[in-house]
Amino acid sequence: VHFNADIKQDIRDHLSGANGKFAVEFVSFPDSDDPGHFFVRGKRDGDWTACLPDYFIQRLGKMQRETPNFDVGLTGILFGQGKTNICLFKGGFDADFDKEHVDSDAHPLFKALIEFSGAGWCIERGSTLCFYDSRFFFLKFKKPGETTIQMRWNLPTDVAAKLEDLKKTAQEPAEQLGMRSLVHSYLHRY
Repeated sequence: VHFNADIKQDIRDHLSGANGKFAVEFVSFPDSDDPGHFFVRGKRDGDWTACLPDYFIQRLGKMQRETPNFDVGLTGILFGQGKTNICLFKGGFDADFDKEHVDSDAHPLFKALIEFSGAGWCIERGSTLCFYDSRFFFLKFKKPGETTIQMRWNLPTDVAAKLEDLKKTAQEPAEQLGMRSLVHSYLHRY
C-alpha cells in the first residue's frame, strides 16, 4: 500500500496496520500548524491513539475519567475551526465549541447539533467540519440499529449549488434505474 510521503510515518503505519500498529478505521486531523497532530481509532473497540495539541489532550483525559467505557465507546473525533471538535460515540456525541468561532445559539453548527442532541443520535463516518470557517459542515446522523440517516449541512455557496445539481441528477429516471441496478447487484453479491 502506498501513502503520500507528507503523511507522518506513524499514521501510515496505522493506516496499513504495519510495524506493530493497530489498523485503523477512522483518522482525523485538527486545525493545527503541526502536521504531526492526528487522531486514529482502530478497527477493534478500545483501540485509539492521538497526538494532539494540549487543549484536546486535556479534554480527552477529562472525558476518559468521567465517561464510563470511554475507550470502548469512542468511535472518532471531528475537528473544526480552532478548538471546535465533536467526539463521536457508539451511543451519541459530545460537542465542544471554540467560543471565538461558534459564538451564539443561532450559529448553524450549533443549531444542527441541538436538533439531534436527543438520546441515541450518533454522527456517522463521512461527516466533516470545516477548518477555515466554522459555519461550514456536513453531518450524517443515525440512531444505532436503525437504517434512516438524517443529513444536515451548511456549505459554501458554490459547493451547495453543486450538491443541489447532484441531487437533481440523482432524481432522473436513468439515474434511479442505475441506482436500483447497483443496489441489486450489491445485495446479490453478499
